[in-house]
Amino acid sequence: TNSRLWEISRSLCCSLSSTSIFSFQVVSSLFDFIGIIMSTSTEFIDQGRFEDAMKAIRDDASSTNWLLAGHVDGSPNVVDLVGSGSGGPDELIGFLDEQEVQYGLVRLEEELDEVLTTKFVYIHWMGEGIGFAARGRFGVVVGSMQAVFEPYHLNMETSSLDELTEENILDALGQASGKKSKVLDAEAADSRQAHERSYTGSTPNRAANQQSKLTPQVSLQGAEVNVAADIEDILQEMRSSNSKTNCVALHYPDNDTKNGLE
Repeated sequence: TNSRLWEISRSLCCSLSSTSIFSFQVVSSLFDFIGIIMSTSTEFIDQGRFEDAMKAIRDDASSTNWLLAGHVDGSPNVVDLVGSGSGGPDELIGFLDEQEVQYGLVRLEEELDEVLTTKFVYIHWMGEGIGFAARGRFGVVVGSMQAVFEPYHLNMETSSLDELTEENILDALGQASGKKSKVLDAEAADSRQAHERSYTGSTPNRAANQQSKLTPQVSLQGAEVNVAADIEDILQEMRSSNSKTNCVALHYPDNDTKNGLE
């Protein structure tokens, strides 16, 4: 196996490099050879089973919301599906092994601007019991495994089970999408208003009302916007994880806001 070849080659280098007759060029050539035999590709034992689980988690109509893959018999290049299910991150955690490198995908729903959106989180699990040398051996296939799980919205590399609770994953998604900063800005605004009320004995709205005779007021509800019937269908398609549509542009015909958006 690759791991055994690595140990043999490393031992050979250490012993031979201590002799005066073993040249630097030979050592370099040997390490080049090691790099060649340490393949960066991976192969699934049951490719069809893994693909079925991946199709299920990508399907909004399916209850499957997590899957997990791992290495077989300690080989960096041989992997297989460990499990999948509908119990979310809490169920996935039960399949993680402290002695293994594993790869997972979780489907969650995040609310952004009062709209529920489907988000996928890729999990690169590095168990605490994995030794330094083993981390190096498995590290050469990180890129190929990431490609297998793409696309996703967030990449989490961790050895902590606490980071993989649904609450903490959603918190990480919020920070990545900017939702967290929006919430903090809103909380800061509420805090400033509370401070002004306690300091002046009146609400900020009262001061605003005193200026209403001088300042044009804008409706908080906004004006009604006419939208073409097919736009909603396009937006729904863009939100679907199975669609390749990733952008949409709208405009007012003739630059007249009285016309509906198209």
